[in-house]
Amino acid sequence: MREPGATFLGEKRRSLLLEESLQIGKQAELALFLGARSQLIEEIIAPNLAAGVLVLADRFHDSSIAYQGAGRGLGEEFVERLGSLFWGDFSPNLTLFFDIAPEEAQKRGSFTRDRIESEELFFQTIRASYLRLAKKHARIHTIDAQLPLIEVQKTAWNLVEAYL
Repeated sequence: MREPGATFLGEKRRSLLLEESLQIGKQAELALFLGARSQLIEEIIAPNLAAGVLVLADRFHDSSIAYQGAGRGLGEEFVERLGSLFWGDFSPNLTLFFDIAPEEAQKRGSFTRDRIESEELFFQTIRASYLRLAKKHARIHTIDAQLPLIEVQKTAWNLVEAYL
């Protein structure tokens, strides 16, 4: 599932977050993400996990720590603690961080930048935050995404397979 999204509330918040013409304060931006994630846990993730279903999401709380905590300057520890108020110690069992220099990522493909991604020098800060998180949490595995695609895929699959 994509995050934010996957629920009615999440999709509504996603459209607000990506609206280019909307000026969103950094605390309000964080609140939108946290609310969407809380709904996602309650509506989809927790019930599926309770039923023994594997849940795969493209982002989770580490993204808020990196983007809003580091990128927006709200503080990584602050965002981490605030998230824990929303869902306690609920956390992914396995996280894959595909590490690539922002300049290299931009060369690899064309994509439309959204409101958040269009900010200059933002991605170096985000990447550094993810690298700090990977050192802090054993569940986060860093994959060198500058390698050829087949190698990146093989590494990712091996990590997922080992977890399963």
